[in-house]
Amino acid sequence: MASRQGNVILAPGYSSTSVPDPKELLYSEVGLRQHGVTLVPNQGVLETGTPLEYDSATKRYKKATAAANVVAFVRISVDTSDPAKLSSVVFAGTIKAAVIPVIASVSNDLAALATALGGKYNAQLGYISF
Repeated sequence: MASRQGNVILAPGYSSTSVPDPKELLYSEVGLRQHGVTLVPNQGVLETGTPLEYDSATKRYKKATAAANVVAFVRISVDTSDPAKLSSVVFAGTIKAAVIPVIASVSNDLAALATALGGKYNAQLGYISF
């Protein structure tokens, strides 16, 4: 998708008027551990905050199938159509709970998700720290 370009340097003279405002995932940069990873192709658009799990068969990351499998969160929305795409993901830190999209396969109980990550959920301030 043209609106999900991410970190792309555009050609001189190119301008786009339909770029959405990106969502900010980070609540704080303290303790942030972010890495670039390769995503399993053809999963559709992974929005900012989408929980990811590691797929040992392909050695890539894909949308999580259960809260216990979550290891990271997508930092910037990305379209995963062929070929395989790279993405920045957050493996540790403090993220905004409101940015995490509702996913049917992952429990939407944020406290349980934070516990599965070995972290904590602060409902009053709206963040997950892991």
